[in-house]
Amino acid sequence: EWASAWRTPDESGLNISRVMRTNFGDTTAKIFREHSDSLVLYYVYGERFVEMLDGMFSIAIVDTRDKLRIMLASDPSGIKSLYYNWDDNGKLLKFASEIPALMKFGGISNELRPQGIDDYLTGKSIWGNETIYRSIHTLPPATILTAYYQQAPKIQKYQSKIIDDSFHNNVEDAGLYLHNIIDKEVSSLMCADVDVCVVTSGGLDSSYITALAAKKNSKLHSFNIWYEGDWPHDERHYAREVAEKYNTTHHQIIIKQNQLIDYTYKMVKSLGQPNSAPHSLSTYALFEAVSKQGFKVALTGEGADEYFAGYKRFSTAVSNTSEIWLSSYLDQLSAIKKQTRNELYSNDYLHYLNGSTSIYDKASNKINADEISYKDRLHALLEYDQLERFPYYILRRVDHLSSAHAVEVRVPFCQPQIVDFSRKIPNKFKIYQDNGKYILYKAASDMLPQSIIKRPKQPFMLPIASMLKKGHPLFNLILDTLSSHSFRSRNLFKNNIINELIEKQLTYPNDENAEALWALLILELWFQESNIQLKI
Repeated sequence: EWASAWRTPDESGLNISRVMRTNFGDTTAKIFREHSDSLVLYYVYGERFVEMLDGMFSIAIVDTRDKLRIMLASDPSGIKSLYYNWDDNGKLLKFASEIPALMKFGGISNELRPQGIDDYLTGKSIWGNETIYRSIHTLPPATILTAYYQQAPKIQKYQSKIIDDSFHNNVEDAGLYLHNIIDKEVSSLMCADVDVCVVTSGGLDSSYITALAAKKNSKLHSFNIWYEGDWPHDERHYAREVAEKYNTTHHQIIIKQNQLIDYTYKMVKSLGQPNSAPHSLSTYALFEAVSKQGFKVALTGEGADEYFAGYKRFSTAVSNTSEIWLSSYLDQLSAIKKQTRNELYSNDYLHYLNGSTSIYDKASNKINADEISYKDRLHALLEYDQLERFPYYILRRVDHLSSAHAVEVRVPFCQPQIVDFSRKIPNKFKIYQDNGKYILYKAASDMLPQSIIKRPKQPFMLPIASMLKKGHPLFNLILDTLSSHSFRSRNLFKNNIINELIEKQLTYPNDENAEALWALLILELWFQESNIQLKI
């Protein structure tokens, strides 16, 4: 994995020979051949060397110098994926960057965690270190796993030493400073042995990255994706406007209706476990196009909303004085709202869940506790999102669906210095007059057309609510799948409630019904792809 850019805590750009002399001294000097700067740091600092790495990584190091030992580590934001299985009977630790690869080892149980179904429908993916499988876990952000031969692994968190010590009294100065460090990070991430392209949706974040990248490369290629037909929330003209302003070679990818079902199956297969983000289909098809054009590295705008409070739900929750504000907030994160989930689940599945602690309850307890502790609701919401949701819902999706086409995605907004800066600035720099990412708009204001700066925010997604109508290929797929014997025989859901959701979507199509049906479709397609026969 790409993890070659690094810094020491006190100095940037130390050469390897100086590091060796500084830490071993003349009397204990050691000479060895090593072409990896990261491994040299490991020799010098031990497992804490990951605190100094600047960028994204999932790392495995086998150390045979004394007692056989392995170390696994994840980057501070959790950009790169790492899954593992510990067999307590066989005393074996197995790990891989994707679940299907891990399963290839053999000897790993595919027994499901039935609670994972509720976790998935509560959060659109499965958050935290658990997966849908009982025996498989994922390494959370900023985490080190160490294990000695035939001993159970131990897990500890670490804190990146790449920090930002700047202080700013006003948002104008802070915005200029942020622009400079984002510009520096984009420049760093443009360094590669192959050509680097950008993905642009037409929104602020990806447009800003495109503008900065175009300054570094006058022959930059940009990619945007949309769907055949006339659908709401079409952003193509915004992406094209930025491409024209910065003279990129712009690739407009159009997915045709007859490709949608095939892409849906391929996307589900590539994810490893269910993820109902409607833009997963877009992501898979987009990186297929990037790969076909010969690119192996792409810059994207993920992370800006999570670190700078860009989603409307943040500002709405902060200003909500209702006693049930948190329930409303968590429902916005769900594939299916809590009340509908309770109506949808079969009596047997509800009985199974009775007494267990759901992701919904865990999230509610953690956010409530943090709000009291920090005396700051926005801080509590952002911290929970960044650590507990963002890596598993968004970053896992981007990592797996780009890797399916051998494309490496680099995310400037998740670089450690930018993340640290975002966590230290005051809330008023993030949300101003009910609008999020206030400081980011300041940073980008001189780079982008006013049409981009002033346009309403909208997510990069499949227009699923509009597509799920009678006669559309995706709606037909949902009808066939949710009426199939395999789906109905699992005894997870009440068939009459499924029928009601379908009828509501036909009669009064809306985002809530569409996302629920889409989530159920993805779940069943994943079951069929995995050839798992779960019955409650």
